[in-house]
Amino acid sequence: QLGPALDAALMKLYSYCLTNDVPIMAHCSNSQTSFSGSGERASPKYWLRLFEQSDPTSGMSLRNLRVNLGHFGSIWCQQYADAETTNPDDETERCHVAYQWPSTIVEAIAAKDGDSPRFPHLYFDLGDLGTITESTNSADWLRDFINGKPEDQRQAIMSHMIYGTDWMFLVLFGKTHVNYINSIQNFIADQPGASENIFHQNAARFLGLTKHGATAKRLRAFYADDPDRLQKFESLIV
Repeated sequence: QLGPALDAALMKLYSYCLTNDVPIMAHCSNSQTSFSGSGERASPKYWLRLFEQSDPTSGMSLRNLRVNLGHFGSIWCQQYADAETTNPDDETERCHVAYQWPSTIVEAIAAKDGDSPRFPHLYFDLGDLGTITESTNSADWLRDFINGKPEDQRQAIMSHMIYGTDWMFLVLFGKTHVNYINSIQNFIADQPGASENIFHQNAARFLGLTKHGATAKRLRAFYADDPDRLQKFESLIV
């Protein structure tokens, strides 16, 4: 049967990524679907279900997988909270389904086992958030979403949020790519230290670009005979 075969193949992938500390980037929004309802497969709840399992080969917990959930679980859906829908295929209906996905991600990131994060390498990005460029008020719902969270969750957001654009889709659907980076910078301007985190350090930690990170070790070996590139690479390490 196809389902069990897919599960087995994916578990081999997860096992490889876990053993070698390889980062995984996943689509996490109710969008870009092939048929009605298929976008719900991108729900973060399925990743959390996976994290509760163990690698059948090594016995290691999958909670340590390094995963970036793209699009912050359809974070733009916060602006559709009070909108009505009559068409199950339209954006508003998709957003009603995904409305809680960003909160699910944040709560998972902030969750602790004692003093340690429950899912230490779970991140998310702001890719395809074109509405943030449309007006001064367009970021209010995102700011309200973050400021409405408890302090531990706000801290988790700022230490796991990664800048992203999905620029190709922004270009296709209008001029929302214009001033995109400035809009993100303005959005986080009142958050101390957020700029360095979101535009550099969070991504570096997710990718394993830390002093003793596995990704860093692999890239050092790859650039060993290219001192100039090696120096540029080392400047990205956190």
